[in-house]
Amino acid sequence: SLAREQARYSEQLELYKQRLDALPGPNGNPDSWQHMLQPAWSLDPLWVPFNTIRMRWSFAPETLPLSRVLPTKTVSPAMLSWRADRNAGGGLLRSGGLLGGWGFGVHAYSELSFTLPPAVRSFQTRLGLDRMVDSGGCVRARVYLGSTKTKPLYESPLLIGSGKTTDTGAIRIPSSPDSPPKLILQVDPANRNHPPDADPLNIRDKLDWIEPQLTFDAAALRSEVARNIVSRGGPWRGWTPSLDKRGVYAWGNHYDGSARYERGLFLPTVRAKVQPLKLSREITVSSDDKWLVVDVGYPDGRNIDAKAVSLRIGEKEIPAEKIPVRQWWRRRTVPLVYSLDNYIGKKIKLELTQRPDDKELYWRAVGTVKWLPGAYTLKHVLEASGKGDMQVSRGLGRTLQSGRINKSYVLEALEVYRLGGRVTFCNAATGQLRYEYLYGAMIGCDWSGGDKTFEKLKDLKWLRMIVISKDCGVSDGAIARLKSAKGADFVIRQVHRTPSAWGGMSCVVTARNRRSDDVLISLSHDWGGLTGHRLLKPGAEIKLHAHEGYRFEAHKHPGDYNKTPPISRTVASGDTTWEIK
Repeated sequence: SLAREQARYSEQLELYKQRLDALPGPNGNPDSWQHMLQPAWSLDPLWVPFNTIRMRWSFAPETLPLSRVLPTKTVSPAMLSWRADRNAGGGLLRSGGLLGGWGFGVHAYSELSFTLPPAVRSFQTRLGLDRMVDSGGCVRARVYLGSTKTKPLYESPLLIGSGKTTDTGAIRIPSSPDSPPKLILQVDPANRNHPPDADPLNIRDKLDWIEPQLTFDAAALRSEVARNIVSRGGPWRGWTPSLDKRGVYAWGNHYDGSARYERGLFLPTVRAKVQPLKLSREITVSSDDKWLVVDVGYPDGRNIDAKAVSLRIGEKEIPAEKIPVRQWWRRRTVPLVYSLDNYIGKKIKLELTQRPDDKELYWRAVGTVKWLPGAYTLKHVLEASGKGDMQVSRGLGRTLQSGRINKSYVLEALEVYRLGGRVTFCNAATGQLRYEYLYGAMIGCDWSGGDKTFEKLKDLKWLRMIVISKDCGVSDGAIARLKSAKGADFVIRQVHRTPSAWGGMSCVVTARNRRSDDVLISLSHDWGGLTGHRLLKPGAEIKLHAHEGYRFEAHKHPGDYNKTPPISRTVASGDTTWEIK
């Protein structure tokens, strides 16, 4: 596993080198330039190769260029299809001596139909025959709403030649609560009643819809944006947000490049300033809805301040459960939890409020559950044992938070752990364990109980297997007596040194040599041997890509690390610094 991490690290370094080589030199290299922009609708910046940009335009939030929307239905002559942001021949949109930034190029007879969002209030465009037809062509354009059988909202004069354009002005789009409005842009070749000097056929009837745009009602757009924030499948699905007009709300992204995410991760965040952000929902509380879990936290990984989010049911404010002490192996923040036990069978309105303190919050999930989250179950188990603030290993913590362990067994397991034994230890030497049960333990170099306490392990009914290392300080006689007392079914696996554990999150251990001589850094693998040797010069440091539970040793170099004890040890428990003195 360490070798794979080193190979991946080398690949990343090579990739970074290639990117550096592509950067512009002293004279500049436009092929490597990137233009960064971030529209109002985008949480992420967009990077566009500089040499691919033809034109730059910007729009107000309530204005949308129609060519950004695909038509739902089109009618065009055979082999003469419509084009977006190009004329009918594939060139730039140019008519009346002016260049259009966006629009549609069509050949008559043509229809482009668009289904409009409810918040659209008006439509406007310029139109004219494209310069490619010169003085030819003869068409009439119309704008319909709903059907071409109704009276058009707009009808152009007869257009002949490309010397002039006409403007529709702002065409009002009436709201339609029953069904979404349909906008139809029609171009008629005007084969009848055309002037004598006009083209008799539609060979040059190529029209440009120049810079067509929709304008939204600002209030309706704000409401639609708020609704879509929820309906996009995020953590607020099923909840109704309330954004106060006097407040300031900012959605953004926080990049988390810590080792808990192998390649980094963008976390969507929201800030509320001046006025709070509120979420509301009505539910009928069933027996499966005993707890409301609000999984929210600060994007830098800190646990949430319990006052940053509050819950009201009707007129009553509901206090959150006391947040547990965060275990070192729990990489995600602990969620807020509220009891709904008093409301089972009742219809209630829940209202969550994010405090307007202008701090970024990362919302993961909001919902009701039947059972307490594991972090709270573990807290209750530890408190019932009189060890509420105790830090335990990942394996023991996952076992205890299942809530299925006999209380006397819990006290025994915590005492073994306090003395340096690792309960529910898991690696290749033990095999994959089920965390719902207490089963085995590892007695290694952290053991402080000596022979006397070690032999008392015979009284632990749940203990069926032990991995024991030669550096634990327990005598062979004590091991033999334990084996005899537990019987033939009891399994003892002996290893040379304290082994690494499985199952932890990826992390980085920064090893620093503070000594005046060379040291050899090695990983203790599953069976207690050493692997992945790295030489560290005096004053140097190295980053070791690992997983939580991995054990490292430092030995004098040169020397026989199989016969001499290490000068320093460490266990990976998140991103840590290991000072070798």
